[in-house]
Amino acid sequence: MTTRSPFARFLAPAGALLLSACAGLAVAQPAGQPSGQPAPAKAEASADMPSGRELFDRYIEVTGGRAAREKITNRRVSAVLEIPMQQIRAPMTILQADAGRIRVVSDIPGMGKSEQGSDGNVVWANDITTGPRILTGAEREQFLRGSSLRMELEPEKFFTDMKTTKVETINGKPAYEVEMTTTAGQTMRAYFDKESGIMVMQRMTTQSPMGELPIESTSEDFREVDGVK
Repeated sequence: MTTRSPFARFLAPAGALLLSACAGLAVAQPAGQPSGQPAPAKAEASADMPSGRELFDRYIEVTGGRAAREKITNRRVSAVLEIPMQQIRAPMTILQADAGRIRVVSDIPGMGKSEQGSDGNVVWANDITTGPRILTGAEREQFLRGSSLRMELEPEKFFTDMKTTKVETINGKPAYEVEMTTTAGQTMRAYFDKESGIMVMQRMTTQSPMGELPIESTSEDFREVDGVK
């Protein structure tokens, strides 16, 4: 699955659950080479690269600063998840608050509504395929991580290891790749534009009722909202 949004990391876990609701209609696309786009250029290694934490800190700085981010205690995001091969266009509303509280509502035309949410501890989903259920294990961990307003501010709470591994070309520009191990033992990769410092892509594999789904989340069209880009 490929998503493109400044809020890509929030959409990815919810999008994976929505794709699960569309099982049998949609086929997840392998991450790393979206349809119609060339494969990324060969990566280059470097011995003097900044650390993963340094790249996160720079990202916070260039997108508004720590103080501006800490002022944000809630957020409403309106989005659209598209599955072109099945001509599915599903509006999504994401309501977020601090302490990991979140509710995601999506409406699949001709199929019905799908909802996911959390009070910061219990994570639940109610979709048209599996009905109501409580998420546990890796599914729960990835949803809580994606729904947090503080992941970039406090990455050590969500990742046990962060290491800069190489420089890779993303959207025609060099970007540092940071390989991260989540508290559930999963591997994620974040890409920070070498010049601007902005996080421009994430790659991960999410857990869902239909199995593992590779996801590539690309961030673009950055605009400032409440002092944060």
